[in-house]
Amino acid sequence: MRLLIPASLIVILVLVVGLYFLARPKPARAADPNVYEGLRGEALRFSPSDLGIHLPDDNLSAYGVVMDIGMGNNTATVTSFSSGDASLYLSTGGGVIGGIGHDAVRQAARAWVKTAQEHLSLFAPTTSFPHPADGHVRFFVLTNRGALTADVSEERLKDGSDEQLLPMWGAGQNVITAIRLSTHQPPD
Repeated sequence: MRLLIPASLIVILVLVVGLYFLARPKPARAADPNVYEGLRGEALRFSPSDLGIHLPDDNLSAYGVVMDIGMGNNTATVTSFSSGDASLYLSTGGGVIGGIGHDAVRQAARAWVKTAQEHLSLFAPTTSFPHPADGHVRFFVLTNRGALTADVSEERLKDGSDEQLLPMWGAGQNVITAIRLSTHQPPD
């Protein structure tokens, strides 16, 4: 005796089995360091025109700040631009990209770039962008005449003993706070 299965039942069975495999949880993947390095590198290479920013040619003018915080073998990177955009990238994976959608982030980002402009004399020209050592903070200020940098111990910033770079640290912390708070709110 032959058992005949209707074609519609076979189609339903195939759909159920297919949906089962699509709905199964996928194994977690390790953070891809290339994504982090790509985002960080892009932020360090942005030009004013990439961001729609127009700077005067006659004066040294800051348009962006990148702050790397060394934490063991990992790095947290915070970026801000005078366009109001700001992001936070973690080398371990994750972060927040494009904080420009929130007024508090835009204000904090612009204030940080303004702080950098007021403290340009503290930074040295650079063409290389290494990560900071563990326990160190490395600032990069992006200007119309190239990048500038300064490196300092995070402990000296936290205890206030590096008074010169303390305003940069404080303004960067304001950006981090604005980004953190914006993750719980819809864009403005």
